[in-house]
Amino acid sequence: MLVEAGQQVKAGDPLVIVESMKMEFTVTAPEDGEVLKLLCREATPVAAGQDLLILHTTH
Repeated sequence: MLVEAGQQVKAGDPLVIVESMKMEFTVTAPEDGEVLKLLCREATPVAAGQDLLILHTTH
């Protein structure tokens, strides 16, 4: 995780890096907002389609 709960982010800010088959993918914020809750932990496997965090956008 690159962010913490309560952190303000801007559109395009990196939120999470997901590793799959030795490749890394960066998930970025779609809009400005606040990270409300993290739903996974670092170095823990996640499933396809699993929510990783809750982002409250300002729009």
